[in-house]
Amino acid sequence: MAREKQIEEILTFVNLHKESFASKIVCNRILGDKNLEISEEIVKELTEVLPNAKQEDIDACYVIIK
Repeated sequence: MAREKQIEEILTFVNLHKESFASKIVCNRILGDKNLEISEEIVKELTEVLPNAKQEDIDACYVIIK
């Protein structure tokens, strides 16, 4: 699957399911904060940081949300 499509699906999932454990795992893996309350600000930060993440992290996050 194309990297851009994976990123789009991850961001959409996190934005729609801010309270889910999967979203918290994704944010922890990419942003590095284990106690995140996922807000619009966190989603914005994830949107900025995720495109620069390693492909292995994007692949892992994609599996987590699926």
